[in-house]
Amino acid sequence: MLNVAAGFAGFPFTRFTDRETLEKVASGLRGRGLNAIELSFSKCRLYVNSKSQGLMYPSLAQAEEAKVIFEGTTIGIHAPYTLVISSSSSKTRRLAKAHFTMNFKLGKVLLANHLTFHCGPTRKDAESNVKDFLKEIMKVREEQGYVTMPAPEVAGKKGSFAGFETIVRVAGEVGCLICWDIAHDYARGGLITMKEGILRRLELLDDHIQMKGHRVPIHISGVVATKRGEKKHAPLMMGGVPWTFFLSVLREQNYLGKVILLCESKTDGGIKGRLEEAESIIRFLQSNEEVSSYGDKTRIDGFFM
Repeated sequence: MLNVAAGFAGFPFTRFTDRETLEKVASGLRGRGLNAIELSFSKCRLYVNSKSQGLMYPSLAQAEEAKVIFEGTTIGIHAPYTLVISSSSSKTRRLAKAHFTMNFKLGKVLLANHLTFHCGPTRKDAESNVKDFLKEIMKVREEQGYVTMPAPEVAGKKGSFAGFETIVRVAGEVGCLICWDIAHDYARGGLITMKEGILRRLELLDDHIQMKGHRVPIHISGVVATKRGEKKHAPLMMGGVPWTFFLSVLREQNYLGKVILLCESKTDGGIKGRLEEAESIIRFLQSNEEVSSYGDKTRIDGFFM
């Protein structure tokens, strides 16, 4: 029997998310044999006024309610996209710390496995800024007894921090997880179209990342990309992301028990559409179908990946 945690990412969880919606999602997951979800705070703000376009974070009481509703489901959370830790600006870093504190508090109630976040744009001293920030955050996590593990995401745009190897190295130095978005990795030229490239990445994960009872979140989707990298997420079958080949290698290497497979496809079908896309992942794994090589050749702005 496969030891698989699989579901979908990107479900918005805010102060306005009602119990009925949470129950609908939880029921949809269970009905399709899925057992993981990444709740998104991507549009949440710490403070909301008449000029703000954001939404308030869910309350701790809402988080407690969600934990009960999603019992038996592995939960992850995703921080707001406005959070930036690659900057040296003291104001930007203070705001990011405040967001991390809120995410840690909610994550503790939810018993969330991980906290996914984007580091921000690549700029001068970006790596040292990210590393210093994460060291501070890991210290706060330990001192306050928070349970959720930070997981900086592999960036999709080439102007964002950072690619797989850099993210893994930095995360390993500070003792946190990573979020491996394979569509991002593919869009910026990562060698996941070759078995050797995937095996090299698994080797780097084993060498640098200490799981400490956690699983590494993996985002899976199609992608629309240009020479600058990812433009936007897309349905699984769009854009040439080698997701079935990738999953075949993970299964062959007995790596499924170390990760959480989270479908992040963008569809027009709302919650139902996301559930159906995520179900494609678990169905493929249960089929025992083997994809031994990457057969697609997808043109991206005049060149082939």
